[in-house]
Amino acid sequence: MGRQGFLVQKRMKYISLFTRIRVLFFGKGMLYGGWFFLVASISMYFMFVPYQDFTEFNLDAKSPKATGEITAIDKLKREGSQRYKFHYKFSIPSQAEIKGISYSGSKKYAIADKVTVIYHPKKPTYAKIQGLDGAYYSLATSLFQWIFMIICAIGTVYLFYAGFQRGKWLLNLLEKGESWEATCIEIKEEKVSEGDKFYLAVFEYIIEGEPYQISAKTTKPNKYQIASYVSILYDRQNPQNAVLKDEI
Repeated sequence: MGRQGFLVQKRMKYISLFTRIRVLFFGKGMLYGGWFFLVASISMYFMFVPYQDFTEFNLDAKSPKATGEITAIDKLKREGSQRYKFHYKFSIPSQAEIKGISYSGSKKYAIADKVTVIYHPKKPTYAKIQGLDGAYYSLATSLFQWIFMIICAIGTVYLFYAGFQRGKWLLNLLEKGESWEATCIEIKEEKVSEGDKFYLAVFEYIIEGEPYQISAKTTKPNKYQIASYVSILYDRQNPQNAVLKDEI
C-alpha cells in the first residue's frame, strides 16, 4: 500500500491551555451539537417561559370568585398566532380595586362587559378571568414547550458528555500518541437523503508489519484522493486507536 510512513521520535508531551480548551469544549462533531442544543434551550426559555400560563395549577372551580369589568382590549400577534389581551378590574371586601390581564384566542368580550374573575384567596392579585388564560400561552401550549425544552436539555447533556469523552481521548493521543502516515485506499459516496450526501474515505496504516484502518467523513468530494497520504496520530500501546490530524 505504498510507503509505510515515518515515525516521529519526539512525542507530543506539552499541550497548551488553548489547545486543551479548544479540544474539550469546541471540538468537532458532538460538541457542535451540544452547543447548538444549549443555545436553543436558553433561547426557548427566554422566548416562552415569561409568557406561559400555569394558573390552572393554583386556580380552579373552587377558587373564590368576584365580578369584574373589562377596561381595555389589545390585539396581539406573536410568532404567527393571534391572541386578545383583556384588561380587567375587580374588587373584593379586603381590597378596593385589583387590576389584571387575561388572554384568549378570540374576542369573547367587549369593553365594559361584566366578567367572572377567579382569584387566589391568599393573594388576590393572582387572578384571571374564568375560562381565559392567565398568560399569552395556554397551559397545553406551555406544557408542550416545556417537554420540548426538556428534550433539548437532555440532548445538550448527552452531546456534551460524548464530546468531552472524545476530547479526553484526543488529548491523550496528543500527549502520548505517535505521528505516522496513512494511505487513502478507498472513497465511498454515502447518500443521506435526496441531494444530500457525504464521502467516506478509508485509510490504511501499517505499524510493525500489522495493517490498520481509519476512516473520515467529508462533504467535499476532492478533499482526499486514492493513494494520497495523510498525517495521523496513533496510540503505540493500542495502534487501532488513531485519528487524522486534520480531524482534531
